[in-house]
This record gives sequence, structure tokens and C-alpha cells, in this order.
Amino acid sequence: MHLWDRRDEVALDSVRAVLTKKCIAKNVTPPTTATLSALVRGSDELRADWSNMLDHQLPTLPALDGLLDRLDDVLGWIDAPRPTPVPLAAVASASGERLLAPRGGYYWGGGQRLELVRFAGANRLKIAFTYDGKARIAEPYSLRRKTTGNLVLYAWENGARNIKAFNTAKMFNVATTHESFVPRFRVELTG
Repeated sequence: MHLWDRRDEVALDSVRAVLTKKCIAKNVTPPTTATLSALVRGSDELRADWSNMLDHQLPTLPALDGLLDRLDDVLGWIDAPRPTPVPLAAVASASGERLLAPRGGYYWGGGQRLELVRFAGANRLKIAFTYDGKARIAEPYSLRRKTTGNLVLYAWENGARNIKAFNTAKMFNVATTHESFVPRFRVELTG
């Protein structure tokens, strides 16, 4: 899934060609989306060990069924080129803000770790947080530094009709949820 989430940075056509050549060299039939998807979905071992193997390593364990729901989209590049989601630049960059997805160790808004938001975005999990005294749940997409210096999180709040910019200095009690989402835009938190 990591490769698919970074498809705008990776030449998937080249990866597909190398995979096919390697399979042919090893006398293995090149896989298709359908064959790999069936193999993964049919794995009793995966279902049995999902929680035991990963729960202690992650802040929130993504639901296996949520990840399996994305499997055909994620593996689809093996069969043919796939369209990429619209970048938020079309929505957010008109004001001169710059994309910002800093790596771990950055703290903001009430001492919350930015890494939780990055983790949620990378795993397509919604986040819960308090903003202006109101509890909210949203799909995280992008962090940007405004020309004012404010760091904003672009997220699609549950029940909203458009994406919103949340000033991270006003965000408190940030946590990942177990609720997954299908991205409406390219998630820019994994850089």
C-alpha cells in the first residue's frame, strides 16, 4: 500500500515492467490484481495474526477489512496505469502557502504529536480532535504553512461539504480513530 500511496513519486510503469521480467526469468506467471487480491483475502493466517503481530507496534491498528477494501485499488497498478487523486494544490495553494509534512518529533497545538496525524493519513484513518471547544472527526490530508506563519491541517470533517483548514495551534486532544476513509484528494502527509 505504501508504494500505491506514493505513486506520484514512483514510476509504476517501470516497476510493472521489472516485476514482469523478474517473474518470467524465474518461470513464474506474472501476478494480476485478481490473483494477488484473492491470495491476500483468502489468507486465514493474515486474519488470525493481524492483531497479535501489529497491535502492540502501532498507535491505532487499522481495521483489516478497511485495508482489504482498498486492496483492488492499491494493486490495480499491476495490471495497468491508474489515475492518481487530485492534489490539494488545486484547492489550497492559491494563497502562496507551502506544503509541509515534517517528519516526527514536531509538537503543536496543546503538545500533540504531529506523528499521529501523519500515521492516520498514511493508514487512511480518521482523526478525532477538539477545535474551538468542539469535538470533531475528520479525514487528514495535508499540512501547509500559510504566509501568516500558521501551520494548518487540511482535513475533511465528518458532515462537511468541503475541505477545511484547521489552525493546528487550536487543535487539542488529537487521536487516531479506527474509522477508515477513502481519500477524496491525495493524502500529502506521508512525505
